[in-house]
Amino acid sequence: MPIKYIRKHTKSYKYATEGILYTLRTQSNIWIQIPVGILVLVLAWCFEVDKWEWGVLILTVGLVLTAELFNTAIEAMMNAIQNKYDVDVKAAKDIAAGAVLVTVITSVVVGLMVFGPRIFPKV
Repeated sequence: MPIKYIRKHTKSYKYATEGILYTLRTQSNIWIQIPVGILVLVLAWCFEVDKWEWGVLILTVGLVLTAELFNTAIEAMMNAIQNKYDVDVKAAKDIAAGAVLVTVITSVVVGLMVFGPRIFPKV
């Protein structure tokens, strides 16, 4: 594998890490999403969920965090393009935030499907 290829990919990971760190520094919601995600995984361990449920829960937690990262990227891009109020910029930012909300609601439904029967067993 050529050194040039390795250096190029190393820089890509560096930039990706900078993006994650930017989100951690600037977005308060991710500081709610991370502990909730950790709690979900701890509950999965405590309830000894099946392997496929682990997979679904890990994917769901990852999707919520990914949605937040995309939302942050869209907000930053829109702010760079237009720094004064614009109805289309507002729409783009609101839609991105809506995507995060849909992902969070979906994750709650997944959590209820996995943990509901364990927390509230049939009588």
